[in-house]
Order: sequence, then C-alpha cells, then structure tokens
Amino acid sequence: MDIKNVKLAAISGLLLIACVISIPLAPTYAATVSSKTSDTNILDDFEPHSPPPIDESDDDADQQPNNMPDSANFNYSLDNEKDTTSQLGGDIYYGSNTHLGILGESAYQSGQATGTGTATQTNTFDISLETDDRQPFAWGGEFTYYGSKDVLTEDTIHIPLIFNPTKSWSFSLAPANGVIVMPANAFKNRSSRNIDVNDSSVSAAVDYYGFKYWHLGIHGEYHQYSQNLAIFNRPFASKLFSPATNNLVGNITNYDQGASIKYSFELFDLGVAYDESQSALDDSISNTWTIKTEIFWSDNISTPISYAITSTNGTEPATQSSTPQPYPNTYTISAGLTYTFD
Repeated sequence: MDIKNVKLAAISGLLLIACVISIPLAPTYAATVSSKTSDTNILDDFEPHSPPPIDESDDDADQQPNNMPDSANFNYSLDNEKDTTSQLGGDIYYGSNTHLGILGESAYQSGQATGTGTATQTNTFDISLETDDRQPFAWGGEFTYYGSKDVLTEDTIHIPLIFNPTKSWSFSLAPANGVIVMPANAFKNRSSRNIDVNDSSVSAAVDYYGFKYWHLGIHGEYHQYSQNLAIFNRPFASKLFSPATNNLVGNITNYDQGASIKYSFELFDLGVAYDESQSALDDSISNTWTIKTEIFWSDNISTPISYAITSTNGTEPATQSSTPQPYPNTYTISAGLTYTFD
C-alpha cells in the first residue's frame, strides 16, 4: 500500500470512528457548515465558534438567534519564498434566509517556489449568495475570478449544495465549471489568439459537530481539464510562453484533499489541518500541515493566526538557463483580524 492510500485510509478512519460514536446520540436536523469552496489562503475553511444551528427539536430553540451577525475580516500571509497574500472580505446576512459573501485578494508570487524566478501579481474576487446553511438543506451560487490580465485568468461558477441530516452531521457538494484563458500576450511570439482551457470540477466536504467542543472535517476538490497542462513542464515551454504564465500554471492542481480537527476553548480555538494536492503541471504531490488558532478578544473582535509547512516531491520546471532542482519546503505564517457587527 502506498503512502497516499495510507493517508486516505487514516482520514476515512477518523470520520468512521466519529460516526460510530455519534449514531446513538444524533438529534434531528440542522448543522453549521461552511460552503466556501475556494482555498486561496491557509486560513480558509476555518470557522471557529460557529453559530449554533437552528434545531427546532431543542427546548431552547426559541432562544436561538434567527439572524446571523454581519462580519468583516482582513488576513495577511507571508512565506519564506517572499510570497505574500492580502485578503479582505465580509459576510452580510439578509433576514434569516440569505447570506452574501464577498472576498477580495491580492497575491504576490516571487517565482522562487516555481523555479521561474519571475515575480507575478494576481488578483482574486469571489462573491457568493446562499440560503441559510443552518437549515436541513441550503443552496446557492458563487462566482470566482482569479489571475492576472495578459498572463492567465480563470472565471469559475460554483453551485454549492448543503445537506444537514442531523445536528451532528453536515455534507456539502459543489459542482463547478470554469474557463482558464491564456491571452495572446502570454506568448513570446505574440500569438494572434487566446488559448482557452475548460475546467470542470467538483468539491465535497463532510463535517462532524457531535462532540461538544470538537469539530472534525474532511474535504476534497477534483478537476478535469480539456487540455493537458503538462505541456508547460516541457523545456520548449519557456521559449513559447512568458515566464509569468509558466509561473501561474504551476499553481493549477488536479486535486486537493485533506482533513482538519479543531477544539474550542473558552477564549480561543485551536486546530490542526492536513492537505494534499497534485500539480497539473508535473503531477508532483504537495503535503501541507497547518496549526491554526483564533483568539477572541471580545464578542466582536477576534484574531486568526496560522502556521503551515508545505513539502513537495518532484523537481521544479526546467528553464533555458537552469536544470531541474528539488522543490524546497515552504513555511507560511498568516494573521488576520475579524470584526463582527451586532
């Protein structure tokens, strides 16, 4: 059995144990789940102190809030390759049934991690509109723009579907379709036409809230591209495409999957997450371990902090002036500020 199968078996076993323990205790309906499908920052998909689900069978149901508080957040990350990411986002709730999420991101990639040595600036904009994800069923729509004009861009539409069969369990599924565009300016010979690559994907997640202070989760996202992106890993690619385009193609993945566990203390949350992804460029596997915490200074202000270590097998793409080298480990620290409006 290879290492990948051992990891998947361990992740599945964690959820299976939680399932066996929770079966006799599972009440009826509702759970809190994040429908966020993008993974642009290592603080994503980490929602400490999630609001209580609406459980009509609970004796105290009439005391549970119907409306969720609006919030705004800022995150900044920096790694040892001098790559940086800045995020600004917010969540707005209309009544008790509609949630609007907005996220803007600016990322600087030095090119050291991908071996191109060319710095690239990318922008991301994400907007989502969903029904109340604390109900037994929720759904919505999400649009994401990513990339850099004249280098590489991708527009993606997601349809998140959320199922909460019990108060302890939540399941989410989000089919998506996107188009990756490499514009004519991305070619060194200034091609007269763009190259379009269709990206069909599906993401899924399972979350368990049956333990009083614990949250367990697994997730996965899998892509199918209309063209083989491995062509960018061949030596002649550096002669055809700009270094910046080769840089961004290195960020595209075939899949991303992982698991997380979190414990909520009185004044802060503490969690650990593991993620594995495969590059669409050279099929190299990246493994990321992340320690996450969020400190709650008041009812309105909190500070999320995380530290991640990423290791990648394989070698960096070859260029005209260099030979392939092993990928170095990446160490990333992120911190942010979240403000919740009453």
